[in-house]
Amino acid sequence: DGSIKLKEHLLALQGTLGLTADDIAAVLADAGRTPDDALSLPNVSLLYRYGLLAKGLKLSVRELITLKQLSGLDPFKPLHTQPLQALNEDHPFSQTLAFVEAAEAVKASGLKIEDLDYLLRHRFDPNGKYRPNPAATQALLKTLNEGIRAIRAEHAVPDDPSTLSDEILQQKLGLVLPAEVVTTFLAMLNGTVEYTAVQSGIVPADSLPSAAFADQPAIRAVTYNSTRQEQRLTFRGVLFYAQKNALKAAVNPALTQAQQTLFADLLDDVQQQARAFFDLHLRKQSGSQPESGFLENADYDLLFAPAPQGLTEAQQQAHERQRRSRLAQAFLPFLQERLIRQFIVQTLTAQTGADAALVESLVTDERLLQGADGKSLLTAFTATAERGVSATFFDSPDGSGLAQAASPIFASADTRLKDRQDAAGNPLNAAGSARFDGYLEVATPGAYRFFIELDKQNAEAELRFAHLPEPVFIKGTAANDNDTLGDQAGEFLELQAGVPYRFTLELKNLNGGQARLLVQGETLAKGPLSQLKLYPATTRETAERTWRLLGKSLQLVQSLGLSEREV
Repeated sequence: DGSIKLKEHLLALQGTLGLTADDIAAVLADAGRTPDDALSLPNVSLLYRYGLLAKGLKLSVRELITLKQLSGLDPFKPLHTQPLQALNEDHPFSQTLAFVEAAEAVKASGLKIEDLDYLLRHRFDPNGKYRPNPAATQALLKTLNEGIRAIRAEHAVPDDPSTLSDEILQQKLGLVLPAEVVTTFLAMLNGTVEYTAVQSGIVPADSLPSAAFADQPAIRAVTYNSTRQEQRLTFRGVLFYAQKNALKAAVNPALTQAQQTLFADLLDDVQQQARAFFDLHLRKQSGSQPESGFLENADYDLLFAPAPQGLTEAQQQAHERQRRSRLAQAFLPFLQERLIRQFIVQTLTAQTGADAALVESLVTDERLLQGADGKSLLTAFTATAERGVSATFFDSPDGSGLAQAASPIFASADTRLKDRQDAAGNPLNAAGSARFDGYLEVATPGAYRFFIELDKQNAEAELRFAHLPEPVFIKGTAANDNDTLGDQAGEFLELQAGVPYRFTLELKNLNGGQARLLVQGETLAKGPLSQLKLYPATTRETAERTWRLLGKSLQLVQSLGLSEREV
């Protein structure tokens, strides 16, 4: 009788089939049925089959359903009604048996179905082991933000390159380069480096006479070992073609043809040694992980060539400033990048307790893991240092349609900061509507007011804070031009210091006017929102997703017992 419903006999079904009420609801939902369906033999049989298979596989009913959805297999698929034409039509083999094998494979992997559901579909019990810990995540992102900003501040390119003394430069170079590389590089810069070239198999008659080089201060030593028949020449400084040709012109008249050839070979060797060192340790290399080198080919001449003859003292100082300026502009951003990479990897390794080499590979190698932008996870973690608010502008008055091609992050929630042109130089219209999203953080606990200034009558604004039980904090329409919302009694918030609060400001019907969000605290004068610490919502939330992705990847790798090399 179809009038008798399953829901009217749930207790009897639970007792007879050994299922809970939640089990029955889950089975019916998975099969596309409801408790309002008839209490019929097919429906009771459906419940029985789920319970029996779950018991046989030593799974809960929910685990069985989850595995069924994850695997794409249906162990309850009916027999094919026609003669079999292909192996996949043999449902007991291709579906039921395959499902049983999948269940055994999961057990052997060391992962639970609960783990797979979280790792692959981000489904979890909100009160279980995968419950989110937003406070810990925000603390991690704050640590990254402050650490990265500290690195950039400490190693910023100075306005006056003369402040980058040899002592400071040596200390900073030593943070990312081996000590012997630093020593050689500084000697090349100062013209004190010495290179020794050696030629073997030189008969005494062809050896270089040291007296011929007495008037050449750049040539520090010319020695010949008659036992080894070995000629040595030591040159001070980095040799360039102009110097080499000048040396040949000065010395060759005193040499035989064979000696001239030997001298030329030794000079070539000296010149190539300096260039080889530059190419190996200093020249920017593309495609390496991490990126190595920080100088361009054109920097070789500027940094290492002797100053031109005949310069006045002022010109010499200008030349030295140019060298120091170029060195600072090339090296300090490279130093920041390397230190930030080290800091992020060390912080994440400490946070996860995972192998440092594995963390570094997963974070920095986009071939292993990529963010939504197709770049390595390092990019998203580095972006946590950005300050400001995410901004989106629209031509439409209601936030609909395509967003304008304006910059995505601004220093404050103020439409006056919007670009007038896109990246290609094309003019952008005045915004008809806008949205600002971000996190704000106050320095001092207490009461804070937020004011929305609207230039045009009928402009609309809505300010929301995600932490409030009722998120909408201020909402209204400008009654006239140059109106302000947020000045009513009781329109203030109690905020704690150091806590990032998620907010959204929506502006509509701007009608060619501007709008801005201001803040005032008990110890903070009324002024732009940029008085507070601001974090763009896009970068912060991208970093949160990236952190989850890294955590899941580490859990999967560790559960499968894989090493960094195997990954």
